[in-house]
Amino acid sequence: MTARFPHGNRVHRGNVHWCAERQCNIDLEELKSLDRFAWNGLVGLIEEAEGLGVDIDDTLVRSPLIRSPGGMVDPPWLGEFKTVGKAIRGGGARHWRLYFGEPTNHQDHVVGVRVWHKMSTWSQRVTDEREADAIRKAMKTLKWHFANEGYEWAKFPT
Repeated sequence: MTARFPHGNRVHRGNVHWCAERQCNIDLEELKSLDRFAWNGLVGLIEEAEGLGVDIDDTLVRSPLIRSPGGMVDPPWLGEFKTVGKAIRGGGARHWRLYFGEPTNHQDHVVGVRVWHKMSTWSQRVTDEREADAIRKAMKTLKWHFANEGYEWAKFPT
């Protein structure tokens, strides 16, 4: 029988082993050249999780997400790191998200699966639609990546 480990608060508890899906690493590298301020914000949260843990603060981390988007069959548990990027010429800012999961069969692992951003200038309807799509894609990536790496994922809390 495979051992099962608590999940859901690892980034707050700290001392995690952080790893990321390949495209997530590529996206983080692209973010580094696009908006170093936002990149520093997300990398800082990863480093805090690897160290003493991230403060419980909904403006920086949501673990787990509040709700699963519609249309997702058997959604996995998913958390997010959040940061706001630098102001964009012409107005507005990008609000960056780094979605992650916690394998239940690896005690201290946290796995980044997707980087995404929304714009402060989008309407609420557009934001909701695009954010739901980004979360669905992150959940699908998590399920695919976890299956390929031998990780087991927890179901989204209901």
